[in-house]
Amino acid sequence: MSVAENDPPFRCETLLIVGVGLIGGAIAQHARQLGVAKNVIGLGRDASRLRAAEADGVIDRGVTTAGDVGACDLAVVCTPVDRVVADVQSLAGLARPPRVITDAGSVKEAICAPLHCVGQFVGSHPLAGSEKSGFEHASAVQFKDRICVLTPVPEAPADVLRAVRGFWEAIGMKTVTLDARTHDQVLARTSHFPHVIAYALASLLEPGDAPFVAGGFRDTTRIAASDPALWTSILMANRDAVLETFRRHRQKMAMIEEALASEDAELLRAGLLEGQRVRQSLNS
Repeated sequence: MSVAENDPPFRCETLLIVGVGLIGGAIAQHARQLGVAKNVIGLGRDASRLRAAEADGVIDRGVTTAGDVGACDLAVVCTPVDRVVADVQSLAGLARPPRVITDAGSVKEAICAPLHCVGQFVGSHPLAGSEKSGFEHASAVQFKDRICVLTPVPEAPADVLRAVRGFWEAIGMKTVTLDARTHDQVLARTSHFPHVIAYALASLLEPGDAPFVAGGFRDTTRIAASDPALWTSILMANRDAVLETFRRHRQKMAMIEEALASEDAELLRAGLLEGQRVRQSLNS
């Protein structure tokens, strides 16, 4: 791995992607296109999917056994959050483990706490993605100028953290550092709970409502098209923070319900204005 003038800020000989799905495929594509890695290897369970990823130019080579990877500079684990810990431990236990390991999981405390003794691991969460799944949709994922959160444990070696930060910045992301718990609390509000709302709202439709669905409903429920199995694992892994967000949401909804029940237009308007102000501030 190296950093050099007039080259991508981070370069490596071999990059390993564990889980060549939407995010894993997008990371692989960006690393290849930007010259961040000379060789990109995909590790997964389904040999036919890996062959398809090879044929599409997403990865250079696919393997189904970690022992077949060989020498590797950096590994990015992109499997569902309930598998990340085991996958990292498996890589770290190889006779020739990757020099640096990170992940792309949407939950961090459940991942980073059990891995604090794995010296070459630093947790990451690239804030990019889609409601779609599979490497076939990876080209739609954009990393440029998006945030990637790093959640290193205090014991993380400086060179490992530097390599992980350099990798994400090399594929166009901006990195910020948070402790794992703070990350999970923030993401419960900005991502995890909004998915719950989208799923719940979509399920409210009655038979015959579909012809009357327009932009508002489609915009609000777009992420309800996401893989329920993936989101079950995310929500269960971050359930404490999500439940706290539920409590706050109930308070907001109770205020709006009370305003409607009591025909208090001013209270209702105040509640809606608060939401409008916050939403408009995101565009500034």
